[in-house]
Amino acid sequence: MKEKNMKAEKPLTDKELEEWESSRDLDAELLDSVRQMKAGKGHVAMSYQEQVKRDIEALNKVDKQDNTADMGDYL
Repeated sequence: MKEKNMKAEKPLTDKELEEWESSRDLDAELLDSVRQMKAGKGHVAMSYQEQVKRDIEALNKVDKQDNTADMGDYL
């Protein structure tokens, strides 16, 4: 399925947008998206705040696992 590149230099006119929307096969696009996700080809786009939250949680988890008692005199 070929799609028109939506990154045009200027916005589409109302008529062009209507033509593009009427040419789409949403059922096929959704089915293709589901197949890609099941195949692991998709990716999750998250907000900056959500990414920071996950990064902090990961760092906290690593800190809890860090056992500096085994380092002896190296501290």
